[in-house]
Amino acid sequence: MSLLRLVLMMPSAVHRQQICEDLKRIIKEEVDIQSCSSERLAYSKIQQIMPHGVIISDQANLSGEPEFHKWVHQHNKKVILLKSHAGSGIRLKESACELIIPSKDNADEWGLFVELLADAINTLYTSEKKHSVRLKSTKHNTSKIVFIGASTGGGAAIQDLLRSIPSNTCPIIVAQHLPAFANDHFRQQIGRFCPVPTDVLRDQQIIDSGHVWLIPGGHQAEIYEKKGQLYIHVFEDKQGYRYHPCIDHLFYSATGLSNKMLAILLTGMGSDGAHGLRELKDQGVETWVQDEGSMIPSMPQAALQLGAVKQKLSIQSMQHRLPSWIK
Repeated sequence: MSLLRLVLMMPSAVHRQQICEDLKRIIKEEVDIQSCSSERLAYSKIQQIMPHGVIISDQANLSGEPEFHKWVHQHNKKVILLKSHAGSGIRLKESACELIIPSKDNADEWGLFVELLADAINTLYTSEKKHSVRLKSTKHNTSKIVFIGASTGGGAAIQDLLRSIPSNTCPIIVAQHLPAFANDHFRQQIGRFCPVPTDVLRDQQIIDSGHVWLIPGGHQAEIYEKKGQLYIHVFEDKQGYRYHPCIDHLFYSATGLSNKMLAILLTGMGSDGAHGLRELKDQGVETWVQDEGSMIPSMPQAALQLGAVKQKLSIQSMQHRLPSWIK
């Protein structure tokens, strides 16, 4: 197994320690994280280990070490910028991704932050090994539609699943449990290796083929058909759903469509999506769930217990079968 090399530079010793511990806990690869509080030490560690990625706080003083400043701007695609809520720190013209550091006192937000950070690191690591080619779309498929629901661990699973879809894909709609602040990062993460455009949905958006459509975090969505055209209704949750977006709510809304459908439920904690998947299966829709290899198998297992599943597959098997289903 190859070693994943990272440099973490931020002033707060408490944040550095917590981030290092959490990343080592959830990243599957063997990882070497060199952490430090100063630009001079960060540049020294970069020279020593040649990292796959560099994580820096926006409170860093890049002018304090000219060589580090130069490296950061020359290798901005390797930089993950952690931003404070104040947003008054350094800015880069472009970076691998930007994430807002939440309060450590909010366990849910901190856990999601670490998961998004791990997904961004995984993207940097795999990008050195695999490169996708974006193909121009030819004839679009409009008679089918794919729905994907996921929660914890979903970013990496969805990224792998969509690598091999054809350029003339039918619409693919993704419901990933996310807070609103993570929308842009999630779009970048999924779009990095996806061979078709990846866009965050807006209210009353026309659902065209040749795209992967992402339901915005912090919102709910319903799909509906009008005069043969698919539309999405995106709205703020006023009904008190536990999940945002709620996968079950999306799946329930799809029961009225005339399109040939495929509904996929991936890794995640809890049971969101299981009941909606059962409704779709009862209408003859093809339903897949991720197998026991998922990071968190609770959601797929809940669907299996409800009899909502036609096929239980690994991500690799889905990756091979999905292009054939789309065509």
